[in-house]
Amino acid sequence: MTKPEDRRTTAKAWVSSIQQGILQLRTLLVGIKNKSKITSEHYELRYEAVKAFLHWLLYDVQVTPALRHQYRLDKNLALPNNEIFRDIAPLEIATMAAAILERFNDENWGADAGAGPVTDTEEAADIIMPSTPIAPETPTTAGTGASNDLRALVADNILLPPPSHPIWGIRGIMHGITLKQARTAVYCLDPRYVHEKRNPKVFGHNGLTPGDWWPFQRVAHFHGAHGAPVRGITGSATEGAYSIVTSGGSTYEDLDQDFGDKLFYSADSSRDNTDRNNIAFTSNATMSLHKSLTSGRPVRVLRNSGGKKAYTPKKGIRYDGLYRVHAVKRRTNAKGGLYEQFELKRLSGQRSLDDINAKVPSPEQLALFARIKNGY
Repeated sequence: MTKPEDRRTTAKAWVSSIQQGILQLRTLLVGIKNKSKITSEHYELRYEAVKAFLHWLLYDVQVTPALRHQYRLDKNLALPNNEIFRDIAPLEIATMAAAILERFNDENWGADAGAGPVTDTEEAADIIMPSTPIAPETPTTAGTGASNDLRALVADNILLPPPSHPIWGIRGIMHGITLKQARTAVYCLDPRYVHEKRNPKVFGHNGLTPGDWWPFQRVAHFHGAHGAPVRGITGSATEGAYSIVTSGGSTYEDLDQDFGDKLFYSADSSRDNTDRNNIAFTSNATMSLHKSLTSGRPVRVLRNSGGKKAYTPKKGIRYDGLYRVHAVKRRTNAKGGLYEQFELKRLSGQRSLDDINAKVPSPEQLALFARIKNGY
């Protein structure tokens, strides 16, 4: 007999485009302003659609400057809180839109996405779902009913993992993450556990212990270890870097050096710059490491699998403790261009890195990792 907590539940997940999401947001706000032009049924449908869209932007989208420009994301996300709609926009919508703007501004709208890029293999995984979620309806053609069109914008049949599942459940290694699509392994934040997501904008261990391990960077992001599901550096140009991710399979593998307790971490455009006299540019991410150098605040260092470096984990991503930025030097790449490289040293008094590297991931963790592809 199935336990009540194991009954299959579903959640609304955004399955359409950014363009369609912006359209729904604007239509909702205009409809509320012109009360006579929106029925209660259409209001509820659009409200749920917009919530799913904003949830997707807030937790699962890697923003880029191109997306900002193409869809005027900064202008459109500011609408719920501007003087025209401020007093009528639903509080939840206005709050989420403001949080998205704050996140995207902190990330410099993706302009720093090249900072310390890491290999993220989770999207390549082949997930086999024993009970595959039903694909969302294809949007109906114009004139067949606005309600059907709206329902098709949100997938309310995305299956969520049972709370007791050994991999995807509350105590599992994938806790907090769910599958948006099978086969292509499109992961997103499980809406049931949004309140558990730990704030990564914290200096120090942030409640973590050196040796903590997760299958993917997205899961580490959920646990507050790192501030982005993909990027390699997260931090503030005025406060300093909170964390960095290094990988044996990164784009800068030929430039970075990892000696365990000491590592050399290259800044943006390190390989591509051809200017012999100037570095390419200084991004917010790079500036955050400069600030860490002057402030002395420690930086969390995570190592992602990939490549052949001695201290990268066999699978997944591992928290290896706190490091301090000790120096930055200008070096020359293979193209003759200048780039900056930061030297970080591990703080004493932490669990031995050699012990962590030898034991994490453990055989049990590797066995669980291998079962992720079975889905839930």
